[in-house]
Amino acid sequence: MLERPLALDIVAGARRRQPTTADFQGFRRRVIRGVTKDSAGAALGGCDVHAFRTVDDVEVDQTISDGSGNYEISVYDDRQHYVVAYKAGSPDVTGATLNTVAGV
Repeated sequence: MLERPLALDIVAGARRRQPTTADFQGFRRRVIRGVTKDSAGAALGGCDVHAFRTVDDVEVDQTISDGSGNYEISVYDDRQHYVVAYKAGSPDVTGATLNTVAGV
């Protein structure tokens, strides 16, 4: 699970497209950092982590958390985002942040 408050439902119907240079004109790189954790609060590495813009549900970046659960996602605007994490296993683990996360 993520270190921020969780919602256990997966985002459905999100769109993904490749960013172009026009998408980044006038914006500086910002990052969203976090730690993926299990329900007991222990760090959970190897999770697929995806960031989406709240306004249009477009995926803006993705990564895999490291062995200590740390991740860093790049965003190129000052809009609000949400992050969804997933790890396949027995059982599968999933979680999402609130939709008001901003890069710093």
